[in-house]
Amino acid sequence: MILDAIEFFRQNVTYDLFLFGSLLILFAVIFIFYHRRYTRIRKQIILPVEISNTEKMLAPHELEQHMRNLSHTHKNVRWGKYNFFINDRNQAAYRELNKIRDTLSEVSPEIIVLIPAARWLFDNFQMLYMEIKKVKATGDINGRLPVLNEGKFKGYPRVYVIAREMVLLSGGYLNESKISMMICAYQEELPLTGKELWGLPEMIGFCLLESVTVVARKIINVTEIKSKADAFVRKNLKEEEMTNVFPLLSELEDEFSENISFHSHVIYLLKNMSFDEASIQRYVEFHNKSKYLRPTDIFQEEGNLESRLESNIRTFLVSLRETVELDGEKLFEDLSIIERILSEDPDGVYPKMDSESRGRYRSIIERFSLKNKIDERVVAENCLAVAKNGRENLKFSHHVGTYLVGKGYPILKAKLLKKTEPQKLAPKWNIKGISYFLLVFVFVFIIYLFLGCFINRSGISAGIYGVLAFLFVSLVLVIGIAIELTNNIFTRLVHVRQLPALDFLEGVPEEARTFVVMPVIVSSVEQALEYIQRLERHYLANRQSNLFFALLVDFNDSKTLRMDVDEEIEEVLVNGINGLNDQYPFMSPRFSVFIRSRKWNESEMCYMGWERKRGKLEEFNALLCGEQETSFSTLLCDESMLNTFKYVITLDADSILLTNNASKLVGIIEHPLNQPVLDLVNSKVKDGYAIIQPSVTNHILNKKCNLFYSVFAGKQGLDRYSTIISDIYHDIFEEGIFSGKGIYHIKTFHTILRKSMPDNRVLSHDLLESCYVKTAFSGAVKIMDDFPGCVLSYTQREHRWIRGDWQLLPWLFKKKTLAGLSKWKILDNLRLSMVPLSKVLLIILNLVLMPEIYYLWLPMVFFTYAVDLFLMLESTLSQKINKPKLALVHKDLLKDIGLLIQRAVLDILFTPYRAYIALDAVSRTLYRLLLSKKNLLMWNTAEKMEKCAIDTPKGYFLHMWSSLVPSVIIVGLLFFVDIPFWGILLYALLSVGWGFSYLAAYKISETEVTIEKNEIDDNEKMIRGIARKTWQFFKDFSTIENNWFCPDNYQKEPTEKIAFKTSPTNIGLQLISVLSARDLGFETLGKTLEYLENILNSVRSLPKWNGHLFNWYDTRTLEVLNPRYVSTVDSGNFYAHLITLKNGLLHLVDEPLFSQELVYGLKDTIKLCNDRLEFKENFESIGEFIEETKKIRGMINSDAGSPRVGKCFRGELLSGIDLIIDEASQVNGGELSFSSGPTLRELTMKDNVYAISLTKRIELLVEMIETMLEDLDFRFLYNEKRKLFHIGYSLSTQKMDVSCYDLMASESILTSFLAIARDDVPLKHWYKLERPLTIVKGIPCFVSWSGTMFEYLMPNLVMREYEGSVFAETAKAAVLQHIEYGKRKGTPWGISESQYYQFDQESNYQYKAFGVPELRLQPSLVESLVVAPYATILALGYAKDDCFSNLKKLSDLGCVGDYGYYEAVDFNSPDPVAITPYSIIKSFMAHHQGMNLVAINNFIHKGIMQNRFHSEQMIHATQLLLEEKRYSYFISISRKGYNIQFKKTSIPMRVQTNRYVKKITPKIPAVHYLSVNNYSLMITSDGDGFSKYREMTLYRWKPDLYASTGSYIFIKDVSAGKTWSTSYNPTKAKPDEYQAILSPHQAEFKRCDGDISTHTVVSLSPSHKLEIRKVILRNNSKERKQIELTSYMEVVVDTFSAAVSHPAFNKLFIESTFIRGHDIFLSKRRGGNCGDNPYMMHMIKTEEKLSRNIEYENDRLKFTGRNNTIQNPDAVVESLPLSNSAGFSTDPIMSLRACFDLEAEKTATVYFITGVCCGEEEAVGIGDELNDVSRIEDLNVNFKMQTELELKYVDIKSAQFNAFQDLISPIFYPSRYYRGPRESIRRNWENQRDLWKFGVSGDNPIMLLRVSTIEEVGIIKDVVKAYEYFRINKINVDLIILSEAKYGYMQELDDLLNQMTTSLKAFDENKEKQSLFILHTYQMIPADIDLLLTVARVVFTEKTGIYFRTVKETVL
Repeated sequence: MILDAIEFFRQNVTYDLFLFGSLLILFAVIFIFYHRRYTRIRKQIILPVEISNTEKMLAPHELEQHMRNLSHTHKNVRWGKYNFFINDRNQAAYRELNKIRDTLSEVSPEIIVLIPAARWLFDNFQMLYMEIKKVKATGDINGRLPVLNEGKFKGYPRVYVIAREMVLLSGGYLNESKISMMICAYQEELPLTGKELWGLPEMIGFCLLESVTVVARKIINVTEIKSKADAFVRKNLKEEEMTNVFPLLSELEDEFSENISFHSHVIYLLKNMSFDEASIQRYVEFHNKSKYLRPTDIFQEEGNLESRLESNIRTFLVSLRETVELDGEKLFEDLSIIERILSEDPDGVYPKMDSESRGRYRSIIERFSLKNKIDERVVAENCLAVAKNGRENLKFSHHVGTYLVGKGYPILKAKLLKKTEPQKLAPKWNIKGISYFLLVFVFVFIIYLFLGCFINRSGISAGIYGVLAFLFVSLVLVIGIAIELTNNIFTRLVHVRQLPALDFLEGVPEEARTFVVMPVIVSSVEQALEYIQRLERHYLANRQSNLFFALLVDFNDSKTLRMDVDEEIEEVLVNGINGLNDQYPFMSPRFSVFIRSRKWNESEMCYMGWERKRGKLEEFNALLCGEQETSFSTLLCDESMLNTFKYVITLDADSILLTNNASKLVGIIEHPLNQPVLDLVNSKVKDGYAIIQPSVTNHILNKKCNLFYSVFAGKQGLDRYSTIISDIYHDIFEEGIFSGKGIYHIKTFHTILRKSMPDNRVLSHDLLESCYVKTAFSGAVKIMDDFPGCVLSYTQREHRWIRGDWQLLPWLFKKKTLAGLSKWKILDNLRLSMVPLSKVLLIILNLVLMPEIYYLWLPMVFFTYAVDLFLMLESTLSQKINKPKLALVHKDLLKDIGLLIQRAVLDILFTPYRAYIALDAVSRTLYRLLLSKKNLLMWNTAEKMEKCAIDTPKGYFLHMWSSLVPSVIIVGLLFFVDIPFWGILLYALLSVGWGFSYLAAYKISETEVTIEKNEIDDNEKMIRGIARKTWQFFKDFSTIENNWFCPDNYQKEPTEKIAFKTSPTNIGLQLISVLSARDLGFETLGKTLEYLENILNSVRSLPKWNGHLFNWYDTRTLEVLNPRYVSTVDSGNFYAHLITLKNGLLHLVDEPLFSQELVYGLKDTIKLCNDRLEFKENFESIGEFIEETKKIRGMINSDAGSPRVGKCFRGELLSGIDLIIDEASQVNGGELSFSSGPTLRELTMKDNVYAISLTKRIELLVEMIETMLEDLDFRFLYNEKRKLFHIGYSLSTQKMDVSCYDLMASESILTSFLAIARDDVPLKHWYKLERPLTIVKGIPCFVSWSGTMFEYLMPNLVMREYEGSVFAETAKAAVLQHIEYGKRKGTPWGISESQYYQFDQESNYQYKAFGVPELRLQPSLVESLVVAPYATILALGYAKDDCFSNLKKLSDLGCVGDYGYYEAVDFNSPDPVAITPYSIIKSFMAHHQGMNLVAINNFIHKGIMQNRFHSEQMIHATQLLLEEKRYSYFISISRKGYNIQFKKTSIPMRVQTNRYVKKITPKIPAVHYLSVNNYSLMITSDGDGFSKYREMTLYRWKPDLYASTGSYIFIKDVSAGKTWSTSYNPTKAKPDEYQAILSPHQAEFKRCDGDISTHTVVSLSPSHKLEIRKVILRNNSKERKQIELTSYMEVVVDTFSAAVSHPAFNKLFIESTFIRGHDIFLSKRRGGNCGDNPYMMHMIKTEEKLSRNIEYENDRLKFTGRNNTIQNPDAVVESLPLSNSAGFSTDPIMSLRACFDLEAEKTATVYFITGVCCGEEEAVGIGDELNDVSRIEDLNVNFKMQTELELKYVDIKSAQFNAFQDLISPIFYPSRYYRGPRESIRRNWENQRDLWKFGVSGDNPIMLLRVSTIEEVGIIKDVVKAYEYFRINKINVDLIILSEAKYGYMQELDDLLNQMTTSLKAFDENKEKQSLFILHTYQMIPADIDLLLTVARVVFTEKTGIYFRTVKETVL
């Protein structure tokens, strides 16, 4: 039947049909799967999260009962095969969160501020986003979980339902104690599995996230509705006519018609626009005809809604934060029943194990339980029962682990499955091992089969012997290919064998006492000192108790028994070890040295240490085992303790043991299951391990920054993100390979290996030792090693290794000595050594024997690289498919592919040389083994080989000449072999490559060499000049009055002031700035030490807390400033800088007293003093240098009066020269060479008195610093629970800050690093720091809190970065992002925390952290753009060219001052004075100045401060933490950022609307006020007003509506005999048409009188102190008109109060002058100088042809005539000529007249200009400038621009601006309409004197704001903005805010008022006494309130707003 079916199929089914059917079936299967996946399972997702009523909270016992009841319903569960549920639910929440983000980003920030719940959501969005991404990334809850089989939640994971119910029952109020209580209650009835408990915190957090999204949807709905309400009001109420509510009385859409949020927001807006209550009530009644009767009803309902939303969102967010901060491991251990059972381990081992090992035990129970469907608790209990019973023939049979991971597993399995317990636990066949070798053989067979077939089919001409020869040569490669394929397969199939370990992190017990030893050969004193330092670093990284450290020392090989240097070396070693024991005292000395004496070695023909390293260790073991017969001649140790040691950790000289890894190694080998069990009969380890080999990795390439290192060193650094490392031998055969670095069991090691190896035969002893002694591999412990830095040292090391491997050849033929696996290891090493030779022979044979298939060698030679590339791409592709949301780091992937290709190419290039090296090593070894028996121990250290490598092309050629041999052979063969063209090309390229391989080796081995430059480039000169100016800042302000501390900041403008306070960060940076000044040559050594002594002595005097400095001190009194606070970051910065200073001082001892830097530093000062002076740079002797400086001194003294000589730097230069000359004379250095000048140490050794004194001063400073460091302790600032540092500690409240530093990208990283280095906090803290990622131009980058350059780059001033590390990548990416952000914004880049253009009440700049949105977590309602130059200087080491370009841009903007770069440029605040779209923050902050100086020093001197910081031993020991790398090509990022960024909407440019006044003499004068710089003008719609300069009024004005006072221009039509003025006043002639147009930048008056129309424009000049009145006359008639224009003003030039007090007297001292030829009229009050008493000037400019000369008048009586007024002056009405008189007058005026003819239907323009100047010269200059009337027009345009910038600067909207201008009217023309209640005014009996008790003088007009609740925030903002506008524009007005809050609401209102009034832009202009007052009614009597209401010219309330609409409707 089957055959018939097959036949039918073959006959009737075509291939296409079969293919189509197969695809159809495949698609059907996929469809069914996804239908089930996304339809049936997805139904579970839509179950809504219910938000419970949180008003009634359940009591603890009620919660417990609920949880017990819940457990009863959860017993029926099954284990789901797949857990799609959580992923689906997570995806849904993720999408919902993105919708929330998108919606909020389109909402106005003002609306978010109005809704407290929305603000909570906005502020915490980054936490929500990070948590939901964590769920996606970690997968802790994505595994198989128990799923409910019944009930409402059928199909849901049980732990999810539990977490959900916990959230609902608790109302979202969850914390650690409540979670524990509820879960314990649940587990009373039903225990949870380990997987459920482990994922519980994450699941609770996830449920809270879901709850947040539910509440967030409601919040979003409210925000959207309010946005619609906002749009509704804006659409219907036009800005210029917002006086009538009628447009809002229209039908709304259904969704809004009865929506509370909509109507409440509309009412809120109406109240803010000061609509009266009647209008608002009308709106309410129209839209809410039945339900709500009053606005208060709507507000109350809205308040209830928002209160509920805020309560819910706050509760869930707080609980979520609590959950995030949970210690999941501790919670698991507290709740896990399995943990509780296993902790009862009879042997007591389990509780002592580390958490990873305990987790593995539990996972085995979990897997067994899942596989066999047995309850976990049953498995654990049975395991415990078996352990209690034990078994005699089983190792450690009373330990639970024996039955979980040990040989007792079959016993436990049988017991659980109720089978017979096995009696014998004999080892089985190693099936995996057999399979491994079988698979290798199969692959070899297959490869040869393929080769044979391919060769046969190719029809080659070579015979059978040729083919056999080819196949034989390829055997080495074929076996290698087979092994590689097998290894890859087994690596994927076989689980990594992980070793259990005990937790010895807190200390190693005495029974596990361990020696950490470094077997070394010491050949010099310097080498001895270096090894002592390395030993100290090993200790500093591993400080656990019972770890001891020793050097095992051999001297160099010698022809004699002793060498002269031996005693010196021994003395240095002994003294060094004694010094370490003194420095780190313990009960028993922790440091030892064991020195061996040489022995004659006949084989090596020299005296040497017996058997080198192997001999050292063997004899050391013998010593520890109690044997006395050793060659150790010097033992510096506690000999009584030697026999108490159990383990030895041996390290190479260049190895580095990572922090706490020594205790990890001991913990692994001390675990009972790893303890060696010795078979004494067979001398082998039958169970456990005697050696533990850790994983070894290479350092990140740093100084060896060459291509060779990066290509061949493989993976570098520490990858905390990598998976578990495996070792194929350990995983399959349970026997690893020892590489000479690891831990061993002393007794076992010694028993087996003692005298087991013949003398003078073994070089590679470590491999052989692991063959004798069972070795295990642990990837959990890491050792860092050095990789050779060049090709030659690499091949020399390879030569030594090959010799060592081939010397083991005899062991392959010894019977019963080694196991078969051990011989295989040796044989495989021999095979590997022959690979290069095999490759060369294969290539040549391929050409000779098989030229037809010339390419056959390619896949065999490059197979390894092809496999690596395939695996790399396959792994990347599969990971992308599995986790498509992860971001692929393309740059890293492409870089690694590039490195792999480079390695393949370079490897084939160097193959001939490596083949020669291998051949030489093998031949030498065979010769020595078989014939000479000599030199088998010949060996050089890697360090020595590195130093001996000849780093020149010639040196490489001499070493690599052998590569020419195969190259020549190939070239020769190409002439005789018939080969295709492509073959010729291939072999030709190969031949050329081999021939020039030496050159390639030299090039890729080249390291970056710092070349001493004879000249410095322009950029460096520029930054050196900045550095010198910056250093001057410290010199000028670090005075004895400030106790030598530099004040926090010096503010140059607008108010010059100094902040006399300092902080630890300031002090630390000041200290290393002093050091930088020395490095840059700005100071002599003596002066540097003087500065440092002064500062450190002051530091020593400062009050401290637990060794920490307080956050702020008064620099003058050294008192701690309140609040008393200890800052974690500040302390870390200070002490890190102190360490840097200490090492810098120590380095100064070995630096020349006179260096080239001193020359450069002197040149920098000379340039700043006088840029014409030349100073040469190169000197032969110090004396020549001194003579040159003396010449400069003479030139400066002789040129002292030159304007080119900077006065400040002249003194600096002279004093600096004197110090240099003095120091040179002190050291008698005249004849000493300058280029190789003596160091301080050399001078001290010569007994120079001055040098000795300097050395002692340095020693005292270092001692002082070390004392400060000893007193320090960071532990009290550390949060043990969260494993994080608190922000700080407040002594005022005696509390720690609740918040902690939890991000890696933070300024606190320096503190964290330092605290770990000091061993104050555990290493866990480092890995607890969060690392959220973004990606910048393909580079992964940590995200910081604020996104500032300060956070990213400030720690790197002293912390070293390693190229390619996550920290270096982050810093580089951050700089690139800042550059990109600057380009996007069209500004310079470099945004950081800095001062910005806003001020407090003391006129101090405000300080804030500004950052780039893409790099920050911190939410921000506004996008700030404040560029700080110091950020660019910090980035010099990352983007040099971009930085210099940016600094030049900043310099061009005017950002350079006397002390270098100013603090910042604020592009958010335009400068209306300079008419620039930015404001320069003209101040200098001490810590930013210090950062500038240190960063420049680091840049010029290649990281000098970093080197100094890292030269501290404890820092050096910990710096491996900074070698963290990321080897995954995928990262989890937030593609849209972690916070909400508001989208930019296309809002049209704001156009300020004008005010139009068409009435004359309105009841309330329409006033317009213009101001620029210190010049102001007030003018009414009728033309009255005043002008003033500062406090000087130019002409007479009275606050009287009916008195015409001001500046006027009369017009007379002489032909018609009519007179009028440009405005209504003073002539009061009624015009035919009249209109005043009041614009922000000008006032216009348009009138028409008969045939003549007049248009007058009044504006100010932004660049002069003057006003311009432009009069345009048009003759509308057909006849020519004769026109006279006459100006008039009564001169005052005095203060307003003086003019009012004594008007007649005031007129007597004014003198006038008319400058003929320029037609300028000047008046001046007698006496005083220009600054106090300037001239008033008046002039006319026009292009019209005047009919006669300009006339002038200075006497009022002559002008008006007797009995006349200004309304009808004789001079105008009668056309009387002006007297042209000047000088003194008893009633002075200024009047000018211009006469001209106005042609028919023509226009004429005349400019009347009035202002102030310093004298005739300036007046003439201004007059000449303005002769060009186009220049006058430009002034008007510029003033318009400046006004627009000013309004943008203060952020004033059009309606606000017009309202403010309206408010000026009652300020200058008091009006009852704006004042307080009449009854209060009537009642008042107090006077001005009664205001003084409130601090109010009463001299200025007063505005009063009455507020009672925070709900009136809108009116508060508006009034404060009005006050700010007035003060900026020189309107001297006082604002009193009267708080009428009721009890219980006072504090919140006070907080709001303080927040809104402490930082105003007005304060930058206010240099006077405070003019803003906050008073409280509860502190007043009623009469005081009446007084305030009486004296206030404007009284604001919620009803009036700033618009006073009721007043306008009533009056206007």
